Amino acid sequence: MKKDIEYLCEEFLNNISVKNNSKKTYMGSLKQFMEFFKKNDIKIPEPSLGIEYIDFLKIKELSDYTITNYIVILKKFFSWCYHEGYSDDITSKIKIKSQAKGFRKKTLSVEQIKKLNSVLCKDTSIGMRDYTIINLMIRTGLRTIEVKRLNFSDIKKTGDYHILYIHGKGRSGKDEFVFLTKKTYSMIVEYKKKLNSLQIPIDDNGAIFFSFSRKNYLKPLTTRSLSRIVKNSLSQIGLISKDYSAHSLRHTAITLCLLGGATIQEAQILARHNNINTTLIYAHNINRMKCAPEKYIDKLI
Repeated sequence: MKKDIEYLCEEFLNNISVKNNSKKTYMGSLKQFMEFFKKNDIKIPEPSLGIEYIDFLKIKELSDYTITNYIVILKKFFSWCYHEGYSDDITSKIKIKSQAKGFRKKTLSVEQIKKLNSVLCKDTSIGMRDYTIINLMIRTGLRTIEVKRLNFSDIKKTGDYHILYIHGKGRSGKDEFVFLTKKTYSMIVEYKKKLNSLQIPIDDNGAIFFSFSRKNYLKPLTTRSLSRIVKNSLSQIGLISKDYSAHSLRHTAITLCLLGGATIQEAQILARHNNINTTLIYAHNINRMKCAPEKYIDKLI
C-alpha cells in the first residue's frame, strides 16, 4: 500500500458521508482489520487477504451477522482506496452472504410482560424508573437511543391527548413523536411523583431517565445502561438468552400492535419504518405461526 494502514483508515473515515454514530461503527470495524493487518505484518495486500481476514474473525467466534457487517465496511474501505489510487481493491470478488429474513431478537408474550411487571419493584426510585423505561418501550416501540434522549419537556399536550417528541434514529432533531395513551402517560406521571416524594431534584428540561449512581448522579442513562437494565430485568423471569435484549421490547411493541388489530400502515407509523416492507416482516412472522402448514401433516399422521 502507498500509505500506512492507520493513515488510510483515518482518511477514509474523514471522507465518508455518514452520521457520527455510523462513523463509530466503521471505526470499530476497521480497528479489527488494522489488528489483523499488523499481526500478520502485511506490506502489500493480496486478493487472498479478504478470505484470511474472514478466518481471523471466525476464530474470534463472532456471529455471521457481525462478520458480514465487518466485511461490508472493509469492501467500502478498499473500494475507496482503489478510487483514490492507494491500493488495488482486493475485496471486489468477496461475496456478501445475504442476510437472513426476519429478526434475530425474540418478542415477549403478554403473559411474559405481566410476569416481568410483577417482578419489577416500584417501591424504590430505581425500581420505578426501570419499570417506566421497560413499559414505555413496550408501549411505544422506542429504541434505547431514543429513550436516552428523552427530556420531560418533550411531553406535550395537544387537545385532550399527550404526545412525546423524540429524537429518532438517524434524525437530526426531535421531529417525530409517539402517542402517549392514558395508561402510558399516567405511568410517567407516577414515576415523576415518586421522584418528588423522595425529594430527588427534577429538571423539567432535563432527562426523564437518569442515573442514581454516585459517580453519574442525575446524568442521563447511556444506551449501554438502558440495555443492561432491560437485560437484567428479563433475566429475572428466566429470559437470559442472547435472543432477548432491549431491542426485543421494540419487536414486542410492533408485534402486539398487529396482533391487537392494527393495519400494516398503522404498525408502520408506530415503528417509524421508512420502508413498509420492514413492517411486513412482522406481519409475515405472525401469519407464519397462525397459518403454519405443518399443522396439515398432523391431521394425516
